[in-house]
Amino acid sequence: MITDNEMIYLDVSTTVNFIAQFLKARQVTIVTNSIDSAYVLAQSEDTTIHFLGGTLNKSTRHVTGFSAIEKLKDYHFNKVFIGAAGIMEDGIYYGLEEDIYFKRELIKHADQVILLTDHTKHNHRQNYRGLIFESIDTIITNKAMPNNLYSSIEKHGVEVLITDTE
Repeated sequence: MITDNEMIYLDVSTTVNFIAQFLKARQVTIVTNSIDSAYVLAQSEDTTIHFLGGTLNKSTRHVTGFSAIEKLKDYHFNKVFIGAAGIMEDGIYYGLEEDIYFKRELIKHADQVILLTDHTKHNHRQNYRGLIFESIDTIITNKAMPNNLYSSIEKHGVEVLITDTE
């Protein structure tokens, strides 16, 4: 999914962090605001890492705020990999209001938007609806989605990939 010489963004998310751990592509430029992803990527010799500045959120181990959002305008990404706190029939939800503004700006600068989520986020609502399905190209999840959720996503032409091998 990630090819050599791409420019990608890795969101703050335990699920998205797996990409950092298993990245095989070479000469990839990665932008992130996740301390955990940056730490893992620092072990790789074949990546260039850009770390966004901003205000440190100690509990989620990422930087956020106005300066992080403004810095996004300097980039154009082949692919962005984002997480979510919940997915409902009407869109993608986040727990922090600042996250919705960050995600909305981020997707403006991407050729392809890929949402990574696990089954615990399916039909789970959080405080803030950040994105609608028209904003997403692909959803990668670990288990089949409930029919009501899958039907809603499918109507918007979003590709759904399931990684579960059970």
